[in-house]
Amino acid sequence: MTLICVIHFTGVSGTNITITGSGFDASPENNIVMIGDIDCYTFEAKADGTEIQCTAGEGPRNVETIKVRVIGKGYATGMNIFIFNMRLTFFSPLIVSLGGGTQLDVNGEGFHEIVTVFVNEVPCEVFEGTTRLARCILPALPAGVYKVKVSTGEQSSTFSATIEYDASTTPTISNVSPSTEGVVGMNIPM
Repeated sequence: MTLICVIHFTGVSGTNITITGSGFDASPENNIVMIGDIDCYTFEAKADGTEIQCTAGEGPRNVETIKVRVIGKGYATGMNIFIFNMRLTFFSPLIVSLGGGTQLDVNGEGFHEIVTVFVNEVPCEVFEGTTRLARCILPALPAGVYKVKVSTGEQSSTFSATIEYDASTTPTISNVSPSTEGVVGMNIPM
């Protein structure tokens, strides 16, 4: 059995991949497809054993080798790669206060667990990262509209949407009282 060609060799989780070759099984479940260590869920196989289709599972942005194992026959020869891309889908909230400290949720696909988020090129402190989500605490910035950028591995992406730092949403301290207080000393026995 031979692996000849992979159609759609770049994509994100959920990309349908067509693999052509020979010697594949006519039953989809008998063709085990892996993209590196990520499952590619086989959903269709041609009766003549020349083509299978699968859906890429969730993976971080990376270049991976595609392997096909046919139950009862072993691994296919030939080598193809699949590149998991990073894609940004949305973030929230869109309007925040100037003082920072607000949690920002950045959603997308293909993130590494080690992901960095920037607002106006200022780091946002990431405290949670998965292949689909990065959560961080926003920095303090002056009023304005800023770009949000995500970096994972060697790839960076910037949202076309922007985040607004708005003074009207910012809590302020106007007074603290009492403004003076005495200090009382006391002896503590030793």
